[in-house]
Amino acid sequence: MSKRAKPQIALGEAVRVMRERQGLSMTSVASRGGVSTRWIEDVEAGKSNPTWSHLRRLFIGLRVEPTELMALVELAERRQLAPKTSGG
Repeated sequence: MSKRAKPQIALGEAVRVMRERQGLSMTSVASRGGVSTRWIEDVEAGKSNPTWSHLRRLFIGLRVEPTELMALVELAERRQLAPKTSGG
């Protein structure tokens, strides 16, 4: 069995990156998606495990296709699993 990253953390990182790339506030994403700002904060912090219904609201709030966000989630998961290198 392969080692997996924590999906909630990867999703949170991807949501934050996508939101910041678009110059959006948490409040605007929440308003567009019909969810609370607190919920967006929890998602970005990796504290939420959203249902498909809530993920759809996230796509609407960010105005992205599911594949766009999921590609960023995959990248975030890979970074979590990458070996740490020492800086010098």
